[in-house]
Parts: sequence; structure tokens; C-alpha cells
Amino acid sequence: SEHQTLSVLSTLVDLARRWGALTIAEGVETAEQLEMIRVLDVDAGQGYLLGRPSAVIAKEDIDLDELVGTISPRRAVAAAPRPAPARPSFDVRPAARVTPRTAVTMLTEPLPSPFGRT
Repeated sequence: SEHQTLSVLSTLVDLARRWGALTIAEGVETAEQLEMIRVLDVDAGQGYLLGRPSAVIAKEDIDLDELVGTISPRRAVAAAPRPAPARPSFDVRPAARVTPRTAVTMLTEPLPSPFGRT
């Protein structure tokens, strides 16, 4: 559903912010999608709505408000609650090595023949 999609995207954007990462929405093709990424405060967007593939770099700025058109700002889809930061109920520790280290010489030694010949 649209509510679930918005909830997942909101969580991803929030996580990216916590990690200090830039968020980029790809495939923005409709005014509704543009409004959604603006509501989510995504850093950048790419897609046919914002510019078709071209060998020439656009010189003019895009008026995002004009692209959104008649969509009411911060419409109902924007009202989805952002998840509260969760405190993990577990300890985060480095994963233990499961397999022993293999010396490089072991990898270059000939394997025994299954028929008793080397």
C-alpha cells in the first residue's frame, strides 16, 4: 500500500541521515512521486519528470513547484508517522570468524588422487 511504501521510504531516509549519507530518489516520473520525496526531505532526485536523457546539459533551473502543479502540498500521504528512533534490545558485536584461516601454501599443494595416484 502507499502508506507502507511511505513508511519504508521514511525509515530509509531517516537511517541515511543518521549515517550522514546523501539521499537520492531515482526514477521520479510523476508529480506525486516528486511531492512524496519532497515531503520525505530527500536530498536529490533523478527521473524523466526532472529531465530526459540528453547529450546537452540543461542550463536552466527546474521549478519544482511548477512540476508538482495542482497537488496539494503536504497531502494526506505526508501524514504517515515517521518511526521513532528505536533502541536496540541487543548488543552489537563483530561477527565471529566461522572458518579457520587457510594458508596460501595449502591452496597450492596438489590434491591426492581419488585412485591412489599423485
